[in-house]
Amino acid sequence: MTRRLINGQCEDEITEKARLGCDLGDYAFFFDLQGGAETPRSEQPLKLDYEEKAPNQYGEVHKSVIGVKNQFTQYAIKTRLKKYIIKKRPKDFTSNSVERSETANSGLCPPWTCVNNCNRSKIEQKLKQLLIPICAPLNEQKLDYLFKFKRLVIDKYTALELKDNDVQLVKRNQNMMATLAPVPRNIQKLKALHKNQRIQ
Repeated sequence: MTRRLINGQCEDEITEKARLGCDLGDYAFFFDLQGGAETPRSEQPLKLDYEEKAPNQYGEVHKSVIGVKNQFTQYAIKTRLKKYIIKKRPKDFTSNSVERSETANSGLCPPWTCVNNCNRSKIEQKLKQLLIPICAPLNEQKLDYLFKFKRLVIDKYTALELKDNDVQLVKRNQNMMATLAPVPRNIQKLKALHKNQRIQ
């Protein structure tokens, strides 16, 4: 509510304390300053200050927030110092001019993917060689998944891993597969109980 006030702008003590509480992000302090949880709005010292606007084309008058006001001392602070107007775009405006200005000011940006296109083609060739013995062709979707998540499960026993722009065919660990989905504690206890009964 009073975020836009700056230090020294308030001559009212309560308004200055509220500004300080808001700037520190101490909502409890601000809330206590307003009287606490049980205080009705009519008894809270600080309220938003409104200004009535001129009637619009339909004759409706509306209010807009202009600042903060101590309702007991009638001390008001204007916090909305700028006014914005929505206008039609000029006829000579083109989106190309905006795009050109944005690209002219942009510097070098990091690539969107971890693998640039040159490396991708080399990795795809290596993938084809790796997958010949197990007869597992990859489509574009699976390749994209591998490049994005660095791991692609081929079947129950094998997976592809992408590390440091190099691809490897790895054996899947059965224990790892079991730990992918966490087992609830009560089921773990039941399994342990059945295991102990079988041993006895």
